[in-house]
Amino acid sequence: MTDGYSLININGQINISKDNSTLYASQYLNDINNDIYSLIESIEDDLQKLKKDEAEALQEVVTMIKDELHKSNPKKYNIERCIKLLAPMFTIINGIPTLVNNLHYLVEKLATLF
Repeated sequence: MTDGYSLININGQINISKDNSTLYASQYLNDINNDIYSLIESIEDDLQKLKKDEAEALQEVVTMIKDELHKSNPKKYNIERCIKLLAPMFTIINGIPTLVNNLHYLVEKLATLF
């Protein structure tokens, strides 16, 4: 930019600094995480509509996601692994539209984290 200003855009967060200043910034992901946790709660509520072994398989992956998100520095690889583990679940849950929609939306939200 002109007039000694610098503009940096990181994942939609705009940071502006002037002259030779140093800028320290943190990205606040709380809103995204709240959306993810709400989706997880909705998914867990619908688990009762599945057979026991299917519900346990989906719950295991959901628990892995929650555990990773609770870490102070969640790893991209672990989230990607969870997304891959969710892929075959879509065939299992095909007859439950709300569960399908929530799982799709969860995958979309997780993909935007990194």
